[in-house]
Amino acid sequence: QDGPEQVLNAGWHALVEEFNLLPTATELLQAIATPQPAEGGDAHDKSVAELADALCLQFIRCQNLIEGLHGTDLSPSQQMEQYQLETDKIRQRAQMIQKYTELPVLRPQGAADLSNPQDMATD
Repeated sequence: QDGPEQVLNAGWHALVEEFNLLPTATELLQAIATPQPAEGGDAHDKSVAELADALCLQFIRCQNLIEGLHGTDLSPSQQMEQYQLETDKIRQRAQMIQKYTELPVLRPQGAADLSNPQDMATD
């Protein structure tokens, strides 16, 4: 099976599938609720134990995925602080892009006047 990195890199669909514990839990509960046959009781017990192990393994995989997510080791206030820092960086970069796109050289009408050195002078 895929490791935590592969599941995280595969996208949200793979992540949702990994956290879908319902089919395994339902199968386990149905096996437990099924009356144990008079003969072959050991096979029934083994089946229930295998299903329980599969569910436990799935819980462990989910825990490993959670631990691999960036920021899960931070407190809510630290996460908010990190969010604010990243938002500020994005805002600064957007302002810089806006500033640079407003330069006369980058404007369509400025590009047509590049042959005239006086048009290249800035205030």
